[in-house]
Amino acid sequence: MIAVVWIILAVLSGGVLGWLFLPPGSDWIGDVVIGMLCLLVFFAGMDVGQNWTMMRELMRKGHQVIMVPVMVTIGSLLGGLIASFLVGMNPWDVMAVAAAVGWYSLSGPMITNMASVDLGTVAFMSNLMREIFSFALIPIVARYVGHLAAIGPGGATTIDSTLPIISRFTSPQNAMIAFFSGFALTAVPPIVIPFCLRMAGW
Repeated sequence: MIAVVWIILAVLSGGVLGWLFLPPGSDWIGDVVIGMLCLLVFFAGMDVGQNWTMMRELMRKGHQVIMVPVMVTIGSLLGGLIASFLVGMNPWDVMAVAAAVGWYSLSGPMITNMASVDLGTVAFMSNLMREIFSFALIPIVARYVGHLAAIGPGGATTIDSTLPIISRFTSPQNAMIAFFSGFALTAVPPIVIPFCLRMAGW
């Protein structure tokens, strides 16, 4: 629980410092983030890769591993459908936003170009918030619901930014499943988002 508090404080303090001291369009910070992210994923990969017995076990459970990204996709779309009635928006619009499964850097520009700036902004902010909330939710879900369920909140980000925290609070085997799930989910937004937007009439 202490780790969750530190994660939330780090995100909040970073946001405040960026708002106060960084001028708009500061591109260098993106390079720093990518570098740190690569470092985190590298060490998470080392933790996973050192256990060859676990990797062989994953291969034997191939069909179960494949079901994780499938269920994350279905859950995200159902969540979007339910949310559309709560916020009074077109269900297909909200499902297009949810179909990004956390990939905010793709969904924002894609939906802006294919639909509208307003919907693209919603997509960017909601998927960014999904990633931020995942840092707090993953340890809680892992402890009280289950290790496999802890993969769900991260969506597509389990291939990079949320992989280290999944590895930390679950197990190397679960981290391997999370990596595969995140990799598979990167194929979902480019296919499902345009479909949902076409159904919405854009």
